[in-house]
Amino acid sequence: MTKILSKVTAILITVYLHASAAILPFPSPLPAVSASYDSVLLNTWKGIKKRMIDPYEVPLVHRSRSEEPHDAVSEGVGYGMIVALFCNDQTYFNKIWDAGEQHMWDDEAMCYNWRVNREGTVIGTGAASDADQDIALALIFADALVKKGTWESHSSPRGVDYAARAQSIINSIWTSLVEDGRYLRPGTNWGGRGFLNPGYFAPAFYRVFDEFEQEDHNWSSVIDQCYLSIEASPGYDYGFVPDWMQPDGQYAGGDQLGYNAYAEGKAMYKDGIRVLWRIATDYIWYGEPRAKQFLDNSLSFIQTPDRANFFQMDGSVVVDSFTLGNGVVRPRAEHSALTVGMWAAGVMGAGGPEAAEPFSTELLRFYEPGADYWGKASDPDGEDTLHNEMYFEQFLAWFGAAQISGIFTNLVEDFKDSNPEIAAALVDTPIIDPLDINADFAPLSIKARFNKSVRWTVEIKHRDSADAVTQFFGNGTEASLQWSGTSNSGKCMPQGAYRVIISARGMKQNYSRLVWLGRARDLKTGSRLIIDDFMDGDLRPYFGSGWGSYTEKSDGKNGATTIKRLEVVTAGETSELHWGFHLDGSQQLGFNPYAALEWTSVSPAIDSAFTLSGLDTIVFIARANSPMQVSVQLITSDIGDYTYFEDSVTVNTESGEYHCAVKDFRQRLGGSGHTLDMSKCTAIRFQVQDVDGTENELIVEKVLFGGNLASLYTSPPPYIPSEPGINVSRKRAAASGELRMIRTPRNVSFELPVAAKSASLRIVSINGRTVATAMMSNERYLGWDYRDINGAVVAPGCYIADVRCGTKVFRTLVQHLPQR
Repeated sequence: MTKILSKVTAILITVYLHASAAILPFPSPLPAVSASYDSVLLNTWKGIKKRMIDPYEVPLVHRSRSEEPHDAVSEGVGYGMIVALFCNDQTYFNKIWDAGEQHMWDDEAMCYNWRVNREGTVIGTGAASDADQDIALALIFADALVKKGTWESHSSPRGVDYAARAQSIINSIWTSLVEDGRYLRPGTNWGGRGFLNPGYFAPAFYRVFDEFEQEDHNWSSVIDQCYLSIEASPGYDYGFVPDWMQPDGQYAGGDQLGYNAYAEGKAMYKDGIRVLWRIATDYIWYGEPRAKQFLDNSLSFIQTPDRANFFQMDGSVVVDSFTLGNGVVRPRAEHSALTVGMWAAGVMGAGGPEAAEPFSTELLRFYEPGADYWGKASDPDGEDTLHNEMYFEQFLAWFGAAQISGIFTNLVEDFKDSNPEIAAALVDTPIIDPLDINADFAPLSIKARFNKSVRWTVEIKHRDSADAVTQFFGNGTEASLQWSGTSNSGKCMPQGAYRVIISARGMKQNYSRLVWLGRARDLKTGSRLIIDDFMDGDLRPYFGSGWGSYTEKSDGKNGATTIKRLEVVTAGETSELHWGFHLDGSQQLGFNPYAALEWTSVSPAIDSAFTLSGLDTIVFIARANSPMQVSVQLITSDIGDYTYFEDSVTVNTESGEYHCAVKDFRQRLGGSGHTLDMSKCTAIRFQVQDVDGTENELIVEKVLFGGNLASLYTSPPPYIPSEPGINVSRKRAAASGELRMIRTPRNVSFELPVAAKSASLRIVSINGRTVATAMMSNERYLGWDYRDINGAVVAPGCYIADVRCGTKVFRTLVQHLPQR
């Protein structure tokens, strides 16, 4: 034990001695473990260059020990460019990118072919989505370095600069690698709705693309689907995803999978384990709550670094062995720099530097002082440089180390900071009012001001339930928002005490305040349920998976229809969904092209209780730029795409309320023999089909469902008062010239702004009926004990207090809370 501790101490001393080595010459605002990794990252990058790039005539990142030794894949281009960029090595960044452009780029397909041999001849066509998205991110960051003056401008052998190629890759990813505007395909026109590789999911990168691109692609829909699929993973409770899966969480099957299809893709092996790094990036860069929830599950499972490995979905370590291209047999189970690095990245996202410290110590056990590789030259446990294929392990260990050391940072966000030397801080105490929330009466209002423009996050989490968390984030010098007691998906949050946590990128200490949620907003209005009113500003409905577009391309046809717009537009107190399209492709299709705005249901794999069996009416309030005929379609899992049930309406230019009764839907194209089963409904489409060149825009203000929807929603319980210890005072001092209300569980009193000889108080119900009256109790105060004129305690609810003092009249709303 003493020898082990001495060795670790020696490693740490060596690391600190080299702390002055430069990566990129900018301060990082991200959290970091105590050890500096600069020299380790620079040295291991030297080893990557020495072994994988320099010995080859074609300067790609080569895999000397793959199943076909010395090949190169586009994944390696992305990995190499990311590492070169953070090591501030523009020479090798350009060298790798130029070689990728020359030997892998396909001008017709607008992507990098995924595999070449040693000589640079293509032996695997089409894109790998993880590679192209990594390359695009690296190019965006390189362009930021050029604009910053740190790097020089550069064009590839094909005559494009960093920014231009990044833009073309993003467009190509959207066109060829994103299906139905939601599903990330693993390869060009391959997978998507059918199967996914969740280790490719990079939601943080999509947020960077969304800000950088000149087009208007709906990346938030892709991000939402990534998290829906992660939540559906059979290993979600452990913080696992399998290498391959269907979007609804079912296993994908082995016969249709591509590279790395170990155990039919059912284990979190070399593909799936990367989700820890990629999802941690989304939380560390953007504070995404769905990322944090998944990573918390990961940390709860792994607990200590000695357990880091590849896992099956039941929590057991993987089994079996495999043979490298050079004949070396190695086991699948692997406690190595690779697995420790990936788990360390995930733990950093879940628990921050304190939780990541022991993982950092364990990771450094796999780096010998002065070495230029991750791993051990000699190890009785078998983890040596021969056992190590010296490609995948080197990069994933590097990414894990960069994550926990704060080096893997979002340069685009960093460079927005005009004064990075000054830490972000709150200017004054945030205003959080009221502290006692009845969201049907008034939402929680939160305002905070920062000393400079920053990316801020407001997290609201239940004091006693780890699952009840919601989050808001934005950019600027001020955070201003309202919370109605609902989760990010619109569901009612449980009543009780919540902690409001305000943080900002680079802020050293978070602000925290306790509030009480007495009642969330009720989404039920009469007999209808609000599916979406777009007031939350995003494309996530309160119920269902999301809003997206569906075109003839979604059916695998070669139409040319384009979606011009899909976004929520907020102006003042009004929010609307705008969906615009341009129809094109009749010559290729042989019939008029079509496009649809699609509301997607929730898969039973995600929520088995979600069913539309009680739905009897679809109501939507909408208008169009010009009148349009809309086919409203019910898509069910037991009927083919061309014989689904439909109804039709004409949407006019003036806002109108449109009703579609489920009983009026008829099977399309004269189909028969099927009975509409709403329990199997997977989507509702608002489809338009017309001649080439047709352009229009549908503006949706609200969507509601009618019927027996008890399986979907239960209204929140009656208002529950705040518990002792939470300050419920909600008015400024009387000296401000306003009426001050002071409430206790047994009475409410009103303090007048000035002393008065006479004043009166009248309590009126929301229906206008006088409930109680009171006269002056002294010169400054009037009181009400929640009793009516007959002396009976009034029902809990909202009442209007009408206070008259001379010529002045004050009116305020009073909440009477039920006694406990």
